[in-house]
Amino acid sequence: HDLSAAIERLPIEEARRREIDKSAKAVVGCVERCDWIYRLPVPLVYTRHTGRFLSSWLLLLPMALYDSFSSSWNHIALIPASFLIGLFFLGIDELAIQLEEPFSILPLEYSCYLVKQAAKAAMEWHATNSLQRQVTDSAETAPGKEELKSTSMV
Repeated sequence: HDLSAAIERLPIEEARRREIDKSAKAVVGCVERCDWIYRLPVPLVYTRHTGRFLSSWLLLLPMALYDSFSSSWNHIALIPASFLIGLFFLGIDELAIQLEEPFSILPLEYSCYLVKQAAKAAMEWHATNSLQRQVTDSAETAPGKEELKSTSMV
């Protein structure tokens, strides 16, 4: 509501004002949807269950791979293989946790700051252009040089 009121006070033509208001409403709608996603709780049971299952699976993985590494001396290759598989799976799990709550890792404050700076720059540009137009308009309506010369000769 405040944004629409501020847009209504802008000294611009009506068609442009309507377009700005429509764009502002679209941005507000996107922000509301993001806020809804942010407030939507991800059940903690999912994360805990996935972590427990993955831990159990990784604990039993060397036993499942034992026969596959019988060709290496004393099954020594089993250690780095289990480590790499565990690293990949735990990385995927951590990525999934971050994706469940994307707003904690996105730089939204900086993005909002950039939008604010761009809006300020646009308003300053508009203010200087409207001031230049007013000066140009007043110069066009002022008496011309010929008229000034003729009045000064009399």
